[in-house]
Amino acid sequence: MKKLAIIVDSSAGLTLEEQAEIRDLFVAPLSIIHDNKEYIDQIDITVEEIQDILSRNELIKTSQPSVGVALELYEKIQALGFDDILVISLSSRLSGTFNSFSAAADALPNNNVVIIDTMTLASPVVESIKVARALYAKNPDMVELKKSMDEYFKHTVSYVIPENLDQLKASGRISAGAAAVASLLRMKVLLRLANHGETIEKFTTGRTEKKLVTAMFDDISQSDFNPKEDM
Repeated sequence: MKKLAIIVDSSAGLTLEEQAEIRDLFVAPLSIIHDNKEYIDQIDITVEEIQDILSRNELIKTSQPSVGVALELYEKIQALGFDDILVISLSSRLSGTFNSFSAAADALPNNNVVIIDTMTLASPVVESIKVARALYAKNPDMVELKKSMDEYFKHTVSYVIPENLDQLKASGRISAGAAAVASLLRMKVLLRLANHGETIEKFTTGRTEKKLVTAMFDDISQSDFNPKEDM
């Protein structure tokens, strides 16, 4: 029986405990930069420490795994005897992760890697791990798996309710003017990243989180999403 290894980067938001529970999953850590110091995500700095920094409204920058780190991970997985490697990458329009893993795959003598540009982030990436594993179990053909995963991500939408807009303003994901207005009015913001979106865009605002969640569910109800359907 063929063996599939799946790679995501740490922006997927899985804790170390959650990572350990997912069979044949490998997580490439991001670099976290704070106060001119660089940390390896979940190795030199914990999720709790990052949350504490953000709670103080201090800025954090991230950097994708390097080509060298990606290549070392590929070689480690191949040495463990996996037949195929599937990389489920954070959107290439939000990060350079996709490019790093693509360049590393090109450098492999035995390239058994398929890389999916999800055009999304976080929870949809995590959910797709189960989808990919189920599809591979039915048909371990990586060409067909890539076609199915690309189709899967055509129907994904991500929503974010940030605690504040400082990080997004610093990264250029939202304008300084929009962030200032939201702060002055004490408005909460629901952000929406539709598939193939180049930036995270403001979807709606409200004074309560309940209003934003209602707006999110209303938006989902108007889409082609059907929780009863199975790929």
